[in-house]
Amino acid sequence: MAKIKTTDMTLCNERYASVNATRMFLIHLLNPKVTPKVPTKIREEARRLLKHYPDEVVMETVAKQVPTLFGKDWRDQYK
Repeated sequence: MAKIKTTDMTLCNERYASVNATRMFLIHLLNPKVTPKVPTKIREEARRLLKHYPDEVVMETVAKQVPTLFGKDWRDQYK
């Protein structure tokens, strides 16, 4: 697997939004009306990944428990 360069410049609200956006991307991959012509193997992998992916309730809980990592407001990073 290729390494992806990350940076320490990610704010907690950006991280929170990214996790939620990734979940929605995977959900859209499952729907042929939203994403036509996606190969079956890709849809199956999206389904497999979503099985254990954090849902909105989990993300809300994590944001409350660890706001410096997954806060919904960038100011949470500096608490």
